[in-house]
Amino acid sequence: MTKRKNDKNNKYKKKAVVPVVPKAPKKTKKERKIEKLKRREVRLKQEQKMERKNQLKSQLQQEQDGSDIEYDDEGDDESFDEDMDGSGQEEEEEEKQDVYEGSYNKKGQKEGHGVLTMADGCKYEGIWKRNQLVGRCKVTIDDTRIEGTSVDWEMHGECREYSVMTGEVTFEGQYKNGERNGPGIIYLVDGGKIHGIWKSSQMDGQCTYYYPDHRFSIKGKWKDGDFVSGRAIAPKGVPPIDDDVVEIKRDEATDTLISSDPLQADPYEQHYVFVAPSTIPNSNEGLFAKRDIPANRLVSFYNGLRIDPKIADERDWSFNSNTMFLDKETYIDIPPSHSLTTQYCASLGHKANHSFQHNTVYKTCYHPRFGDIKCVTSIKPIAKGEEILVHYDYEEKDKPAWYKAIEEVHQQQQNKQQ
Repeated sequence: MTKRKNDKNNKYKKKAVVPVVPKAPKKTKKERKIEKLKRREVRLKQEQKMERKNQLKSQLQQEQDGSDIEYDDEGDDESFDEDMDGSGQEEEEEEKQDVYEGSYNKKGQKEGHGVLTMADGCKYEGIWKRNQLVGRCKVTIDDTRIEGTSVDWEMHGECREYSVMTGEVTFEGQYKNGERNGPGIIYLVDGGKIHGIWKSSQMDGQCTYYYPDHRFSIKGKWKDGDFVSGRAIAPKGVPPIDDDVVEIKRDEATDTLISSDPLQADPYEQHYVFVAPSTIPNSNEGLFAKRDIPANRLVSFYNGLRIDPKIADERDWSFNSNTMFLDKETYIDIPPSHSLTTQYCASLGHKANHSFQHNTVYKTCYHPRFGDIKCVTSIKPIAKGEEILVHYDYEEKDKPAWYKAIEEVHQQQQNKQQ
């Protein structure tokens, strides 16, 4: 049975560059400092323009009220000329881009509660004092909202990050000079989390990754934001983990190497699932629950070669039996040479067979060993010994003959029930 998993309609799928653990291009300390200075320069220019604008408004009001205004020798407001171009029109290009909504003091400075929306979309909300954001505040950058304390325009101390889209906490921990620095916890979209130490916004040093059940873990070393190596730890009451899976190293696949140790099983998967002959006709092996599994639990991981979508689209379907959509630039693929567990068992998600009465779905996840991959997650309770089934959800143009045949039978059954 050919099984090319598409998963393009999965609402949890990655964007082109939306890894589960966000990794911005690595920049030197000097480059980060220059960026900070540039952002600060833009803010200061905006503050000066806004302050000058409010002063002009105040002077205009005084003129209308008959109050005294200081003029130059020609009787003009001297400072007003600085804000006029040759045509006599005030230059407001930056003012049209950066918008402040809030209160001011008598000097035209930001004072009290207000929201500053920058031209690049960044938003600063909180209490202002003499144009400075002070104390507790909210800073929104792209799809992340940071809540914490601002010191000299930089987040400092205990902070919490939220996803703008879902409202869920994605990170909580220490900030210093506008960057993650010190202890913190990052919460992954698959339910896992990482307790670690950050240096200049990168995980660095001893950290602990907790699997989505928050029972199994990997304690080890991270360097410049990437996992290096560690040891798998089983929870109390669970038999000790086999010696051959205790030591885990970073092992991200390439387009030619699926794993440096393809037979090293994952301790989490060993606890929850096993492979046996499938109950689905003509499906060979299938994936089964080793114990009762609750709903919304990551069941199995789906790692594989990283290949260009064009390669998968142009080759024969017999080579795409275990090809999985990761993002628009990358497919995950387990080639026929590694389809059996005697050849590859580092992850087992590819063993889940298709069914319209499925009990799991594909989602995006992160694993320290494999990096950003796919996974199989339960959508309802699964009993011990029950086969784990997933809906392949093909697009019409990609449906193979076997899929169309069982889809037709399924639709006929649905029509009878109606």
